[in-house]
Amino acid sequence: MWQRIDEYLVLLKRLWSNDEPFDHEGAFYSVKGGYVPRKGPHGGDLTIRLGGQSGTALKVAGRHADIFELAAGSPDEVAQLMQRVRGAAAEHGRAGRLRFALPVRIRPEGWSGASDHKAVEVAGPPARLALSLLPYAALGIEEFMICGIDRPSEIARIGRETVTLIAKFAGAVRRRHPGARNVRVALVHRGTPSVKSRMAVRPAAAAAGFIKTGHSEDIDQGHCG
Repeated sequence: MWQRIDEYLVLLKRLWSNDEPFDHEGAFYSVKGGYVPRKGPHGGDLTIRLGGQSGTALKVAGRHADIFELAAGSPDEVAQLMQRVRGAAAEHGRAGRLRFALPVRIRPEGWSGASDHKAVEVAGPPARLALSLLPYAALGIEEFMICGIDRPSEIARIGRETVTLIAKFAGAVRRRHPGARNVRVALVHRGTPSVKSRMAVRPAAAAAGFIKTGHSEDIDQGHCG
C-alpha cells in the first residue's frame, strides 16, 4: 500500500507542477502525456497529511508529509514516534518542514467507559482539557484533531477557550523556565467536514518536558474513527 501511495504522490506533485506533458511507467501507475493545464494557485506545493507507524509508512511520510498525523499514546510514546518521523524526514532534508497533529477525543465529564485507543481521550471543562493537552503541546505538536463533539458552536467555544488556556499555562511555565520551547496550537474538528477548520489562532507561548502530575491532499488514516 505505501509503495503505491509513494508513487501516487510523486505523480500528483509532478502533474501539479510540470510545464510540459510527460510519460510515466511505474509499478502501479501508467501515464501517457500527463499534464494538468489549469493548475491550482499553489502548483505542486501541496500540503500532504500522512500517518502510520510501520517502517515503510515512515519512509513515505518522511519523503512527502508536511503534517504527520500521530497515533494516540502517552506523551513518552508520542515523543518516540515523533523522533522516528523526524529521522525519516531528515533523510530527505525535510525535518524542519514537518508539523505534527494528534487525534483527541473529548469525552463527557465523568465518563468511565472503555477506550477505543484511536485518540487521546480527555474530559472535563476547558481548563482540564488544556492541562491534559499541555504535555503534548510541549513536544511540538501544533494541531489537535478533535472529535467527540459535533455542534459547531460548542466546537468553537471549547477550541477557543482550550487553546487560550494552553497558551496561558505555557506562558506561566516560561516565566519559570525561560529556555522552554515555543508552543503553537490549533484545534481542528475531525468529524463533520463543514466544521473541519481551525477554531482558534496559534498562540505563541512556551513549554518543555516539564509536566509531572490550503490547498491540501489528505490521505486520512482514520484516527478518531
